Amino acid sequence: MTSHLVDKFWPNVKRLGVNECWPWIAAKTGSGYGVICQSNEVILAHRVSYVINVGTIPAGLCVLHRCDNPPCVNPLHLFIGTIRDNNIDCVRKGRSNFSNGESHCRSVLTERDVRHIKQSKDPVRYLGLLYGVHFSTIARVKRGEIWAHVK
Repeated sequence: MTSHLVDKFWPNVKRLGVNECWPWIAAKTGSGYGVICQSNEVILAHRVSYVINVGTIPAGLCVLHRCDNPPCVNPLHLFIGTIRDNNIDCVRKGRSNFSNGESHCRSVLTERDVRHIKQSKDPVRYLGLLYGVHFSTIARVKRGEIWAHVK
């Protein structure tokens, strides 16, 4: 992180209380995340904040918001996670535009089917044939990796 980038960063942050969100007041993405430019590269402001205030972001990892406030750059509100962690966090906080369950355009199963699958003691291969899906889909339903919203 160059000192030039650090110098560009702080004037665009509205520092409020220690535990409050610190909104980025300059350019933002369409989703509201702050952006800062360095050498024709656009960098997300919350990632810059993390590096300045906490340290290096390991390769391939994301910087997530505890506060669920995209323009926030308060390092106390930021944490490291995988892409999977980020996607789970997004869904949990209701920000995803993912269709799931029966509303997904490629859904074969219904919620009624899923309730039966979750309760069934039948082998996953048998259930896959019964419902017209691959047995691995049945296994993922049973593990709660998909259709987790159906109890």
